Amino acid sequence: MSDNPRGTFTPVHGVLPNPSEPDWDEPTDLGAGENESSPIDPLPEQGALTSADQLISALQTIKEILEQKIDSLNKRGAELFKESNYAEAQKKAEQGKTLAHFKSKAEDLHKDWLFVSKDIFLDNEVKDYESPNGMRKRKAPQKLIVHFENDDRIFENSAAETFSRAIAKIGISRVEGLGIKRLNHPLVSLSPPDKYQSNFVDGHYIVTHFSTEDKRRLLLEIGERLGVSIQADLVD
Repeated sequence: MSDNPRGTFTPVHGVLPNPSEPDWDEPTDLGAGENESSPIDPLPEQGALTSADQLISALQTIKEILEQKIDSLNKRGAELFKESNYAEAQKKAEQGKTLAHFKSKAEDLHKDWLFVSKDIFLDNEVKDYESPNGMRKRKAPQKLIVHFENDDRIFENSAAETFSRAIAKIGISRVEGLGIKRLNHPLVSLSPPDKYQSNFVDGHYIVTHFSTEDKRRLLLEIGERLGVSIQADLVD
């Protein structure tokens, strides 16, 4: 546990998660004993698409369909303009702008998914299984331990909690001032992200919806930018 005075810390789980909801995201920091004895899907065969691959493919298909439709609208608009049908040409131009805006959002979602799926899907579907005594079992998630120059140590039950407390130790307002974003949302802010995991610490929301290794690297980056000596390590 942390050796430094603790601030106000509240994991943001106001409602129990419901995996049947279409926009539900599996937590990235499960407790070591959770889901170990419950039935799990078989490991994907080598070469088979994982859930993450399928969703990436679907997002790519959406982008391609939008690109084709935008190109079609642009061509039709140019034809209408040549025919001096300016009203219809303007209509096609506005439709093209609307789809281009939507395509931009789809591209952002695609980038975010590539970042998130690495931790949530790929790790859980392939790396987080072992077979002791012939029984498949989910490995305990890695934890994070952070040391500061004055020998203060932060080591909590989950990487998300350690990460959040380390941000508070560095100074929430100082980190907020760096303007760092994760998943198109400020890392530290007064409002919670819409769909991604965050922790509520001392009146601010800290985004934690990314892998433990990324948390470690981000803490080192923050320390370097603010001139704070930090050592962050992963613990099995």
